[in-house]
Amino acid sequence: MREISGEIYFNVKYSRWQRVLYFSINLFGIFCDIVSEYILHLADDLPHDGSPDSMVDDGSAVLLTLPKNMNLDINSCRIELVCGDITDQEVDAIVNAANASLAGGGGVDGAIHRRGGSAIMKETNEKYPAGCPTGSAVISGAGNLKAQFVFHAVGPRWKGGTADEPELLRSAYRTCLELAVKYNCQSIAFPSISTGIYGYPIQQAAPVAIETVIKFIRETPEALRLVRFCLFSDADLEVYSKALEAVKCPVMVVRKMA
Repeated sequence: MREISGEIYFNVKYSRWQRVLYFSINLFGIFCDIVSEYILHLADDLPHDGSPDSMVDDGSAVLLTLPKNMNLDINSCRIELVCGDITDQEVDAIVNAANASLAGGGGVDGAIHRRGGSAIMKETNEKYPAGCPTGSAVISGAGNLKAQFVFHAVGPRWKGGTADEPELLRSAYRTCLELAVKYNCQSIAFPSISTGIYGYPIQQAAPVAIETVIKFIRETPEALRLVRFCLFSDADLEVYSKALEAVKCPVMVVRKMA
């Protein structure tokens, strides 16, 4: 057999059945290519309209290819990762990445006080004149926000990982979850605590946040219905998505926020 200008020519020594075999193999290869393209096309058409395409939590370890937005269902609680404005979240409580003096500031802290109005600062000044220690959180009303409460959580400043930063960050998240249960909140939205001006590397903070929430949900079943991480950018969302994937939990769901 020899090839001329991209076409296959058979010498006379090949029988008719041998030529049929060669052509059959080529046709089979073409068929496989067509099927592969079709499967890829179906993958592109998976639902992205906001309706979750869920799996049942049967205890099996199912891990989907990393999507841009991810959800996780544990017991009756859903963990959501979204990219958006935390001040717009319609949940029972939103978490403020506050400073220890509860004096307001930039980033999430400033946005919450601007959108919520002066009533929030007035309340925290009256209730917590000494501020809030690092690794803890305090509660206030939400002023003009859609939420009912604001939990002002004080995360640690990054000092190279030598000053108990992971434990303090874990404590800040857990305190907020405990406040949610104490005040009968069914839903809560977190920012990425300490990863802004406090300099905590988000690649290290995200696993702490995800693991703390998952552990709390498993320890307190039926207490919460929704825990949402509201991230500032697509890059932050990607980091948290990878952290959620790394946990290797039973259920992974794709969801795109409007």
